Amino acid sequence: MKIGSLVRKLKPIKMNNQVKFIAKQFELQNRLFVNAISGLDETSGSRLNEFTNHVAWISGHAVNSRYMMAVMLGLDVKPPHPELFSHGSSIEANAIYPDVMSTIKDFEAISSQIVKALANTTDEVMESKAPMPCPMGDKVGDLFAFFAHHESYHIGQLGILRKYFGNEAMSYN
Repeated sequence: MKIGSLVRKLKPIKMNNQVKFIAKQFELQNRLFVNAISGLDETSGSRLNEFTNHVAWISGHAVNSRYMMAVMLGLDVKPPHPELFSHGSSIEANAIYPDVMSTIKDFEAISSQIVKALANTTDEVMESKAPMPCPMGDKVGDLFAFFAHHESYHIGQLGILRKYFGNEAMSYN
């Protein structure tokens, strides 16, 4: 199966209104994330300077965030590299980070589960108290909206790194 083919084949699911708009953002980002890191194997550990993150860390962090969301949706999953990407972590100089192909596979595996779980999420769940602080509000729906923003922010960073290291721009297709 070609890289990104699983995420691209996911069909939209009918869901309640409150979840629908968040799910649509994640459906777009499923594709954009894969497009942003595909082909960056050789530069995945390169940084712009000592103050910035590299592709391997940014993409692994995004995968870890999807796993956090999956747990909040009630899925019994464990992130693939918690020692590298747990909440509040930063780049470790001598750490060995997963390669781009592994990161894409981890992302695709959790993304398909999230889409299904979101389809079964009720407005009542979205209106319930969030299990962690969120700059957008105190409800689960606010937190999921923030997760969408957070991931979009990192996809933008990956897009900049693509161009900086001489790759073509990220595709929306």
